[in-house]
Amino acid sequence: MIESVCQFGAADSLVGILTQPEEEKRNGGPVVVLLSAGLLHRVGPFRLYISLARELARCGVSSLRFDLSGIGDSGPSKVAAAIEERTLADIAAAYNYLQDNHGVAQFVVGGLCSGADDAFRAALADQRVVGSFQLDGLGYRTKRYYRGHVLKHYLPRLASSDKWKRLAAKIGEKNGEQQAVSIAGGEEDLHRLMPSQAEAKSGLAVMAERGQQSLLIYTGGASSYYNYPGQIYDNFPELRACSTVNECFMPKSDHTFMLKGDREKVLAVLSEWYASCWPAAA
Repeated sequence: MIESVCQFGAADSLVGILTQPEEEKRNGGPVVVLLSAGLLHRVGPFRLYISLARELARCGVSSLRFDLSGIGDSGPSKVAAAIEERTLADIAAAYNYLQDNHGVAQFVVGGLCSGADDAFRAALADQRVVGSFQLDGLGYRTKRYYRGHVLKHYLPRLASSDKWKRLAAKIGEKNGEQQAVSIAGGEEDLHRLMPSQAEAKSGLAVMAERGQQSLLIYTGGASSYYNYPGQIYDNFPELRACSTVNECFMPKSDHTFMLKGDREKVLAVLSEWYASCWPAAA
């Protein structure tokens, strides 16, 4: 495989790594553009994006992983706009670079966590995108989610004698002064700009109409909002009849794919999904 540094965007301020198979092994399919999460730079958590780029190259697929403005080696954006707009502009600059310099006309965009949210918006913003994958992306709580959350999260804690001892100690501390204690606790703040459920519904409908392929992968690390296989279809029942949307649930994996076995599994899922969607190219 061939890995090369590339710069693009305004004043060449964006920096990325283009990973390509050897010339004779390139399949001519859409190039994968990897969007990292939050403040993580282009290697991804536990080098996940490096591993994915090289696995794709072994399958004949080219990919670009790059740092968004102000992250890693990329300079800050000079555009006065909301962060979503700046991110979309950065992603479009990546497409333009690949199209102008490598003759690529179609792209698959994907990422983890906030990178998944960016991939969703990017897939809608540019019709050069023919597919997207989202790792712990779109997901919204359902009645079944709450039932499962109670059974798996709260009941074991209520049954623990140690929990009750700690609760009694809290109630009796500070010279017998009672304190308010929340047994259940509050919902986690996701600290990300996940699309609203209404936005997701309309966006997925547009993707389906365009024939864009979508892969939604969920891990046990997303249990604050997603905890059973098929939850996305309960969120959006119309997706059950949509052949372009696929879901994969990995409840034993953590959010960042820390374990080697989990990384190997998700790499296999992604490469198999790509091959099934673009078989003529793979």
